[in-house]
Amino acid sequence: MKKLGVLLLLAWLAPLCAAESAPFAWQVRAPGNPVTHYLLGSLHVLSSAEYPLPVALQQAYTDTRRLVLESDLDALQAPELQTQLWDAAQRAPHTPAALSARARVPLAHWGLPQAMCDIVQSWYCALMLELTAFERAGFTAEYGLDRYFYQRAKQDRRTIVTLESAAEQIGFLTRMPAVAAEQLLASTLDDIGDGKTVAVDLVALWRRGDVAALSAQVMAMQQHHPRAYAHLLGQRNAAWRAPLARWFADALPTLVVVGAAHLVGDDGLLAQLRAQGFAVTAVAP
Repeated sequence: MKKLGVLLLLAWLAPLCAAESAPFAWQVRAPGNPVTHYLLGSLHVLSSAEYPLPVALQQAYTDTRRLVLESDLDALQAPELQTQLWDAAQRAPHTPAALSARARVPLAHWGLPQAMCDIVQSWYCALMLELTAFERAGFTAEYGLDRYFYQRAKQDRRTIVTLESAAEQIGFLTRMPAVAAEQLLASTLDDIGDGKTVAVDLVALWRRGDVAALSAQVMAMQQHHPRAYAHLLGQRNAAWRAPLARWFADALPTLVVVGAAHLVGDDGLLAQLRAQGFAVTAVAP
């Protein structure tokens, strides 16, 4: 199973061809409502080479007046939340010895202390490994798709709303059941490779808008790591159903930007919206 962690946890190389692609972008219309809304699947970390964005993604922003994100990106960086994250990471139960031993391999490869996962919970080890792999490959949250639209909306003084508070999003990590956290780490270690390969594969999949490939990955995670899937995707998708339906039924044109993995699969947002009667149409390149 290809790695989904960057799409899930927060949380990559060739430039996009701006005039030729519209990756993971859909128009949404409510029954009897002529207003067009947009739903975009994001990668939370990218490189500067991905900009300028495709014209169709830029147009989705231009055509709307409200931006919906998973959470408040600035609030997530608040020192008190980061302290809570680190404090929670150090509580028992720590990463099981077998998984921690496996983590020593990539940590040694990066020249980092090999015992870093010994004193933290499994979810934190997984997050640390993911972020390090992608940062070493040149991808950061600074260039993430959600960060880009967030910065534009702030500059334009546009209405910005979120599906989760920053505290709630941090809580999905800090309150993750041990079994789910261990499944997440095991999946990360299975698929992380040299980091760069994961990055190239994932951004290429996103760039070409390969819904079938991402759907297969999500379904594989649901099958092989069901507790991690339910905690990071399934439960959150279900919680987002009502607010998204409300915004998409509204007269104010809205742009929703969430992790691409939330869109696909049997209980992904695309299937949920269609089941509720919304017209969901892929944006043409």
